[in-house]
Amino acid sequence: MALPGSLCLFALAGCLAPRPQVPLLPPAPAVQDADALPFEQRLDAAFEAREPARFEKLRAMDRKGDADGVFTRGDALAAGTPQLFGDLHAHPFMEFGAEPFFRGLPSSTRTPSSHLDVLTTQVSFTGLRRGAVNLLFAFAYAPDLWPACAKRKEGKLGEVLCQLRKAREFCQRHGHRMAIARTAQEARAIAGSKRIAVILGVEGADAVERLEDLETLYQAGVRVITLTHFVDNSIAGAAASSLWRFEAPNFLTPGEPTSDGYRRNPVGLSPFGVKVVRRMAELGILIDLEHSSDLAVREVLAVTEDLAAPVLFTHTGMRAIHPSELNVSDETARAVAARGGLIGIITLSTLLTAEGLDECRAFQAQFRHLLEVAGPKHVAIGSDFNSFSPRPAPCGDGPGFASTGIRSVADFPGLLQSLVEEGIPTEVLEQMGENMLRVLALAEERADFAASRGASWNEDAR
Repeated sequence: MALPGSLCLFALAGCLAPRPQVPLLPPAPAVQDADALPFEQRLDAAFEAREPARFEKLRAMDRKGDADGVFTRGDALAAGTPQLFGDLHAHPFMEFGAEPFFRGLPSSTRTPSSHLDVLTTQVSFTGLRRGAVNLLFAFAYAPDLWPACAKRKEGKLGEVLCQLRKAREFCQRHGHRMAIARTAQEARAIAGSKRIAVILGVEGADAVERLEDLETLYQAGVRVITLTHFVDNSIAGAAASSLWRFEAPNFLTPGEPTSDGYRRNPVGLSPFGVKVVRRMAELGILIDLEHSSDLAVREVLAVTEDLAAPVLFTHTGMRAIHPSELNVSDETARAVAARGGLIGIITLSTLLTAEGLDECRAFQAQFRHLLEVAGPKHVAIGSDFNSFSPRPAPCGDGPGFASTGIRSVADFPGLLQSLVEEGIPTEVLEQMGENMLRVLALAEERADFAASRGASWNEDAR
């Protein structure tokens, strides 16, 4: 959920822009041994051959980090962080999409000074090591006001592809620390080699103007797409809700008042959107329903039911605690679980807190409610770090992160500790990483089934 950067007038130029010719990734290599990933080994070898001094320097930094007692993964594991742990939604490469307003890649040595520091990267290698994160759903975000990566004439698809290309190049330069995974098997192998497995995603499918665009994104490594962001697009309606602490209409998608105390957007899934979500299921691209209107969510679940495609809410809160169309209802959470999907609780205060529930306890209450409604196989954490949004503040005595607030991925151990202190079973937390790999593998498995049924849909059956 990156801060919106556009008005409709500025979107018109991107919509009319010619489509660039973009080189595609080679086919994903077959992984024979879970302990070795030849494709990534070749990347490491190429990096070492190209920049031997820098390669050795980074290796030495890693060795020092593992020995100084501060950055070690072992320390985080000893504190109770699971062997396989991930973030279902973050923006580690936001610099590529938000220059010049945001600077900071995972290689940055700066760390956020407080929960309000939103212009320093919250997803650094230092933080990832301290947080023991080895799975990362990394989302590109195409701002509407300015083309940060590509030229304006290349349109939104060109902008997204440019960001994805730079993300791949970054991972190649730092292949000994992180690598892009295109399958659940690759992700497990990368994490098993003490690196961070990155699963590429796109937040907001505005760049998808033809079904062929989905294939282009798939070939670029994308395995999850959030259908909408802050405004309606040609695929679906966006959730209408306040972005900040006061309950007021989303200034981009006002919606209509409801008796439940929040606003709801009456726009649902478009005919083109039906084709898009069914094609996503055919390709094995996970459908992220966060930011979608209630009507769009119901219609996506309906038109993909025969395909049994899993769906996600990668970064959300529970509507039963904080009423908002951006948050998931209990009924929808159960439907996502029944489909084998996954829901990540966000670390954004404005979607977590409620009357009588302060920032120190809000995340735990949200997580517990999701666990009770959806079950342990369908819960995760989707931080939405690097989205220009404030996090829970320090609040004195309290759970594991009380003295510092939530500032970055480095605070995950304290966050997990706070859940344990609130009575969440450790077995639940230990399987969250497996939940992420399970849903990724399920999308791959269901893709073959969906392809056999075809992407056609009978509109009368909707």
